[in-house]
Amino acid sequence: MRSFLTSLAFLAVALAATAAVRVTDVDVRVERNEQGPGAIVCGILRFEGGSDEDTAVQGLRIELVDATGAALIPRPLVTAASVHEFSLRVADAPGWSAETPVPATLTISLLDARRRTLATEQLPVGFRRVDFRDGRVFVNGAPIRLRGVTAPGGLDSVEARERAIHAWKRANVNALLVPAGADPADWLELCDRLGLYVVVECVRPADGAASGDAACSLSESSLCRPGPPTGRFAHHPSYLFCTGRVATVAAPAPMQAFLQAGARLDGFARPTLVNTALDTPRDRPILAVGLAPAPGDLARVWQEIYWHPRLLGAFLAPSVDATTDEVKKVYQPILIERRRSRPGDVAVRVTNRHHHVSLEGFELRWAALREGEQIQQGVLPPLALAPNAQPEVPLPVARIDDPVAGATYTLRLSFHTRAASAWAPAGHEIACEELPLDVAVPVSSNL
Repeated sequence: MRSFLTSLAFLAVALAATAAVRVTDVDVRVERNEQGPGAIVCGILRFEGGSDEDTAVQGLRIELVDATGAALIPRPLVTAASVHEFSLRVADAPGWSAETPVPATLTISLLDARRRTLATEQLPVGFRRVDFRDGRVFVNGAPIRLRGVTAPGGLDSVEARERAIHAWKRANVNALLVPAGADPADWLELCDRLGLYVVVECVRPADGAASGDAACSLSESSLCRPGPPTGRFAHHPSYLFCTGRVATVAAPAPMQAFLQAGARLDGFARPTLVNTALDTPRDRPILAVGLAPAPGDLARVWQEIYWHPRLLGAFLAPSVDATTDEVKKVYQPILIERRRSRPGDVAVRVTNRHHHVSLEGFELRWAALREGEQIQQGVLPPLALAPNAQPEVPLPVARIDDPVAGATYTLRLSFHTRAASAWAPAGHEIACEELPLDVAVPVSSNL
């Protein structure tokens, strides 16, 4: 099993200090335990202090709290200023994921001889662990799939990139591919805060010399394998791995190029993904990239992805609008299937395709429709369905004793967020399905 332990999200820095006293640099690593919720936070810091008695740095105080302000360590670490390294043991570390991107906050204070605060620096940190085993990718012990987009060009401001991420999140996107030549630093801090997994594409030239990001782990047997996060992106919890391609390979044609986590595969005709999974080593996940599907094709690609456990996911090409209703529908993290459909005895099977959250944070609304007009409706109590659970859920659809001749009856179900987020208000719809109802409809006299 190859695994890597992650790290800190440098999302923002809040610094309160005089010009003479300040923290100049902090290098922090977070190692999440392989088993259990614990973690170790290690760091090295550098600072500048004043030359007089009132501004000379004599000590350090280090604190770590969760999103509610509750302490994650029993007591603050207080040490002499001569000690520039620190290590904190966290018994219960809140796990970072694209679904739960809530960081903890690390506070470093510089103290004078009387233990008064001279300067303070705050850094949000993200706890997450990534493992590769059995051809799958795990985040904090849970297997994931990447419902991805490719970072487009032309978003030259932080505000524009943040608006794009908000729109992608509303369309159920959970991952971003940063293509070769783009700067991942433009995206990583936003993805840390808002919750997107990041895959960085880097290039290995034909002469074998690595170029692009130093995080790319190269080997003789493949172009680029996923490996431990190293280099300048390693501290971002949103960063999963770097993967590359030979620089001389032409840009992939739509629907015909797939990136194995280790090598780029070109020229396949559909159906390809399952065949690729069967024909490649079992320890290597497979990721589709550069997809520019015709209407309806994206759903068929994802049928293949959900069918085989080693199919990690797919990234749409940068030219594809990832905010369409089709993308949102295919990417929705909840599957709704018909089980019984006669009014008075209606049930559906609900599959929670989230990786790290239950469905308690969502509201299930239902409506019986006649020719699209609502005739019954309701809201179910919150469903405590763990990730990957798929129970049968009964619905209180009443009998329809006087059906209209020739009419069509359907059942619409939808899941909505119960709380507001940075990217959507409360009540945002994340999944929906419309299913036929089995109603004995009289034959219309007009036929």
